Amino acid sequence: MLKELINDIGSEEFSIIIDKSTDISTIKYMAYCVRHFSKKLNNLVTNFLGFSEIATATADQLYNNFTTFISEVGLDLKHLIVIAIGTDGVSNLCGINYSLFTLLKKKFQIYNLLNVLAIC
Repeated sequence: MLKELINDIGSEEFSIIIDKSTDISTIKYMAYCVRHFSKKLNNLVTNFLGFSEIATATADQLYNNFTTFISEVGLDLKHLIVIAIGTDGVSNLCGINYSLFTLLKKKFQIYNLLNVLAIC
């Protein structure tokens, strides 16, 4: 199923939605979804890509986990056009000085980098 999704994306542009979470046993995870135009369905679709476990939640570790996961599933980061980060406002994800947000913005020079703060 994942291979079929990656094949459907192919070398087309795509967007990534990420969110960090901690389960009941305090293990940290990053969740990934991809949004792209499916040639097969002739429609814009959003699909769950998977989870990656996070050893430490520093900005550098989150960045490394992100790039490793995306490469391991077979997506080409040069076709990435939008990144959306779901967050509750913690500084390692969306701080203005040094965070996953600033590292992604600097590395990929993406102007469509969204920081989606929880409002509840």
